[in-house]
Amino acid sequence: MDWSLQVHETCLKAYRKLAVLRSVKLLHRNTLDLLYKLTVRSVIDYGLVVYGTSLKVSDLKRYEQIQYKAGKLITGALHLTSSEKINKELGWESIRERIDFLGLSLFHKINYCETRPLIRSCLTSRIMRNESRQVGNYNRYPNYGTKFSNSYFPYFSKKWGTVQCSTRNLMLFNDYKDRLKINLKPDKLRHYSYGSRLGNKLWTRLRLGRSFLNSHSFAIGRSDSPTCLCHYKNETSLHYLLDCFLYTVERQSLIDQVNQLVTNFDRLSKIEQVDLLLFGIPDNEQFQTNIDLAKLVQTYIFQTKRFLIRL
Repeated sequence: MDWSLQVHETCLKAYRKLAVLRSVKLLHRNTLDLLYKLTVRSVIDYGLVVYGTSLKVSDLKRYEQIQYKAGKLITGALHLTSSEKINKELGWESIRERIDFLGLSLFHKINYCETRPLIRSCLTSRIMRNESRQVGNYNRYPNYGTKFSNSYFPYFSKKWGTVQCSTRNLMLFNDYKDRLKINLKPDKLRHYSYGSRLGNKLWTRLRLGRSFLNSHSFAIGRSDSPTCLCHYKNETSLHYLLDCFLYTVERQSLIDQVNQLVTNFDRLSKIEQVDLLLFGIPDNEQFQTNIDLAKLVQTYIFQTKRFLIRL
């Protein structure tokens, strides 16, 4: 069955919801993220678990494009920013991973008889031979062609066999779903959303590698040269944050305050230092420290006035 008409109608509805989201784009990043999931993604999700595995690549790209536009709106990312980086920034899965997550979540309910009996009757018998490596999995469906193989039951009964036994054996749906999120969804780092709307947007662009720094603009043909205003050959995030002599006073203030938060900051390499300033400390127990770092870096960005003209 060709689902292109369904995709077309869903995209029209999603774009109308996205237009509403764009009208309130000055709201806090977390608020916009929640609104996207409630209004736009909910439209895409409707029925996706049924026909998602049968979609053509071009139809999947249409959904990915909607999510990409929403991600740029929420984060303030510039055009041509990597969609994979935006998804990781927001802790979103791709549409293909979203289909797998929704499908496997529903399959858990079917497997544990939490749906109508008629639905369960669509499954094949289970492999019960203890000597088999596939014990507990469902037998394969007959090969009736690619379209049939990509339909819900053949696809997800096979996909279910790839899920770890420790995850499949979790009978409580919420426990299973939480474990599935670990495998299919990127971690959402909460400190990425702290700071003012404008400061957070400028900080995020540096982290995503697509800002108005000359090296970033030159890579996509938006600047004639990657040279910094101080005439250094390459104005990268590292140069802007740690080396450029034009911002010596602002940088000294930043470094002094960061040293109070991170005791070994001076002993880190420059690459490690810039990663810490852009991404924070990779430790969930350092949440408050990461918030403080985010605010300090955003203050530095404002004080340098490097992005004052083009926002």
